Amino acid sequence: MATFTLRKLDDEVAEQFKQMARDHGRSAEAELRSVVEEVTRKYIEEKDRTAPTGADWLADIRRIMSDNGITEDDEPLPLPDRDFSQPHPPFADSAASSGGEES
Repeated sequence: MATFTLRKLDDEVAEQFKQMARDHGRSAEAELRSVVEEVTRKYIEEKDRTAPTGADWLADIRRIMSDNGITEDDEPLPLPDRDFSQPHPPFADSAASSGGEES
């Protein structure tokens, strides 16, 4: 488990914190642990809540398209023709000729 050291805390704040711990029936260390855990949990929840989702990403793409005059009705970009008439390269032969090991 991690250990933190807190320095230069105002004495009045420290006394009020100790009183808060007593009010909750805990030691100052247990109270501090509880406070840090709670603040961290809330931070993570807020971070997760505000993290972009897939829907946000799609909305961003649509906004960028709209800002640039691109609509969903525009023609898609043409794909280049692919030539499948050539055989695949002989991978085993090329490994042997390049100094690689054969399997």
